[in-house]
Amino acid sequence: MKRDVVPMPPGIHAGLLHREARSWVRSARVLGREYSDPKQMTEMVGPIYFPLCHGLELALKAVLAAKGYSKYTLSEVIGHDLNMAYRKAKADARFPSSDALLQKLVQVMSPEHKKHQFRYPGTIWLQLPNIVQCCDAVDQTRGIVETARAKAALRLASKKLAWDPHLEPRRPLKPRQAARLRKIWNR
Repeated sequence: MKRDVVPMPPGIHAGLLHREARSWVRSARVLGREYSDPKQMTEMVGPIYFPLCHGLELALKAVLAAKGYSKYTLSEVIGHDLNMAYRKAKADARFPSSDALLQKLVQVMSPEHKKHQFRYPGTIWLQLPNIVQCCDAVDQTRGIVETARAKAALRLASKKLAWDPHLEPRRPLKPRQAARLRKIWNR
């Protein structure tokens, strides 16, 4: 059976991003448990919080991809800006507003993450939240992403479509290209 090949749907991309985010968060959780003593934690701020920040960035981008944001927008427009990703995710994905820890995590870590400071000495002065609680807060984004991933996979299967990551545009599509892809997708 021949299948039409289309670029990766946002829901599938969201699932892949979130799977990668969970790996980074899991790594931060393991390091946080291993170095739970306050003196050790001070020495290990970068190696523990860098994977957490990267996992948070990927999780927020996964939520945005689940809501239809393109790869181009996620990488070129939002980039490493946790504040922008969080604001857009909160507005577009209707995050629960009660998640104060996730909001605090973004506020505290965004400037350091945007400048890649967790990879270098000098970030020890930050008042950072408990690593296990931080990991739990990031993991809460999974529900939004799973729903979008499942819908996209079902839609691909029902329309007998296959996706190819090599078809992804490096810049926004021209109107004619977008219309052609919508025609295939909406059959």
